[in-house]
Amino acid sequence: MTKKIMYGLKGMNNIFYSDVFIEYAKLRGYEPVIIEQWSVNNAKQELLQKIKGNGDHEYIIYGYSLGVQTGREAIYAGAKPIEFVAVGPYSEVQSVDKLPVKTVIYGDTSSGRYGISIDEKGKPVVHSRIMHHVLKLEKDKHDKIGR
Repeated sequence: MTKKIMYGLKGMNNIFYSDVFIEYAKLRGYEPVIIEQWSVNNAKQELLQKIKGNGDHEYIIYGYSLGVQTGREAIYAGAKPIEFVAVGPYSEVQSVDKLPVKTVIYGDTSSGRYGISIDEKGKPVVHSRIMHHVLKLEKDKHDKIGR
């Protein structure tokens, strides 16, 4: 059986809701691995080293906020995930809609052209809650299919 890993990339100043990411990765059937660095270049290097160090495996890259830019740059540097989950990208800096891999974008009130996710109460999802919103969407999907 192929090893399945989801790599989590943090936002600026180390902002990342680790518990939310871990639950999301496990719901999707992936082992969660959080990249400790948050600055784009350092995080990209750490991610690429971990991908190489884990040998042949299936992986998803999950980037939150600035981590979206890190993921994009890692893909341009040769990372080949089966999917890139872009959570809360800032549209004016992070062009992720034309990457050479399957990309799922969850916009928030800071995401401009990527659209704004709407919560169950019909309100726009703010940047600090977008990871939680994505987890809820995944939980709802699993509840509907009875997993």
